[in-house]
Amino acid sequence: MSSFVFNGLSQMNSSVHSKHLQSILPTSWTERISPSSVKMASYLLILAVLVTLIRLVRTKQHLSEQGKPREPPVIHTNLWQFWKNGTQILDALAAENMHKFPHGIFTVSVFGWKIYVVNSPEMTQVIQARSRFTGLGWISILVMANMGGHGKQATQRLFKGVERGDVGNALGFVHDYHKVELRAMSLGTSLDAMEVDFVAAWDPFIESLKASLQSGNAKLDVWEWFKMSITVSVSRGVWGPKSPYCNNPILWEQFWTFNRSYNLLRYKFPGIFARRGAEAREKVVDAFVDFDENGGFDNASQLAQDRAKVLEKTGLEKRDVARMAMSQSVGQFDNSATVSFALLSFILRDPELLARIRKELEEHVTKNEDGRKVVDTLRIGKDCPLLLSTFHEVLRWIAVGVTVRRIEKDYPLTIKSDNTEYFLRKGNFIWGSGVAIHTCPSFYKDADKFDPDRFMGVKYPETQMPDIFRAFGGGGNICLGRHFARTIVPGAVGTLLMAFDFEPFNGKPLCVPNRKDLMLGHATPNPFGNTMATVKIRDG
Repeated sequence: MSSFVFNGLSQMNSSVHSKHLQSILPTSWTERISPSSVKMASYLLILAVLVTLIRLVRTKQHLSEQGKPREPPVIHTNLWQFWKNGTQILDALAAENMHKFPHGIFTVSVFGWKIYVVNSPEMTQVIQARSRFTGLGWISILVMANMGGHGKQATQRLFKGVERGDVGNALGFVHDYHKVELRAMSLGTSLDAMEVDFVAAWDPFIESLKASLQSGNAKLDVWEWFKMSITVSVSRGVWGPKSPYCNNPILWEQFWTFNRSYNLLRYKFPGIFARRGAEAREKVVDAFVDFDENGGFDNASQLAQDRAKVLEKTGLEKRDVARMAMSQSVGQFDNSATVSFALLSFILRDPELLARIRKELEEHVTKNEDGRKVVDTLRIGKDCPLLLSTFHEVLRWIAVGVTVRRIEKDYPLTIKSDNTEYFLRKGNFIWGSGVAIHTCPSFYKDADKFDPDRFMGVKYPETQMPDIFRAFGGGGNICLGRHFARTIVPGAVGTLLMAFDFEPFNGKPLCVPNRKDLMLGHATPNPFGNTMATVKIRDG
């Protein structure tokens, strides 16, 4: 509508000039009308035509919608709020209006663009269900292509077969990709092998840190250390011993340079807006091309092998297949490193909690052949309920937990409780706010308090409490890496707590990642603040 109206204005400004207006009026009139009056008359005529056009468009739209249910109640916001706050404005509105709209859904209108915001557990479960009206596949491919820097032809190949966006029901790449990930990341032998490979890379980092501290304590940038150790160790779990991140000492830095620049790299001239990020991405892509050409997938996880086979079926060039490593890496590295740092930070801030967790961990300490104490990293996440509960509380505290869907066709949404009907328009998006649910006192007692015992006895809150624990999403599109994360993050932090003592550096404790610092396209916020600590080897 707007392009039609503004084009019309442009044409009318050139044709309805004051002298033209005078030429079509009677002579007796033009003799009495001043030039300024003629100019005003031309503006009024333009305004009248503009109003008429708008009414015609609105009338046509109204007629097309006759007989259809209304959209959910509307809240208006503006572009400045979106520019300033990003999508966090949607979570803020969802939290502010938690009890205002009885059905848990409302419309946010920004300059005619509409987003349907959901803030109730019941409605969230409705929208996350597989449906012929909504989907995720279109969004998934767009995000993957943007992160990887795929060209137009490669992106079209990835979109091929996406008749609906739902990854569970769509045809082609999206469906196959989701299917192999679900099989490889479910509890079983494939996931077990990935966890063993993770530990094979993680243990040397612990030993290396110990060796650097033999002479006493030292200052450590904990966040930088996590970025390095988690990136390399997770990559070993996914791509095996020949992982480019394991065999190129600086490649992990290239990933994090790209990660910081991701939002700018989405624009058409990344070399101008984010030159270093664009260069870093190409270095990682180069490394994965070499990995593929030198038989790296032969020793990779089942997940990596099956992903590669699905990508090959799309007909992508080898370099475009390598680009997919970027989108795969963001979820694997960014979230794992961030949550590990946050978990350690929360524990160190509470001496009583630290003592309780260390007592729990003692049960998993054994002595090796040399008489040295060894922690069973893989058992920590499975058999340390307090540490696991703290892990889940950290996710409640910092994870965005959003459920996003695109309306694939006009959606007549019926509320079963009272038969109310809403009309959701094709092409708009649904934003299911996990933040609003996680911070609501109706669902969590003392929701504004960090409670490490909150999830005691609840090993899988995403399935045991699917309506109110949204950190891993839910339904058919639930996070497939949740079991891997539940093992490696508590395991990594547990080994650190048993091997080292951490003291505030210059009296400053480690910062806690703040949800408000979340970057668009990421599920958890990187830490901004003090990341330095004084570290020494624990006695005994």
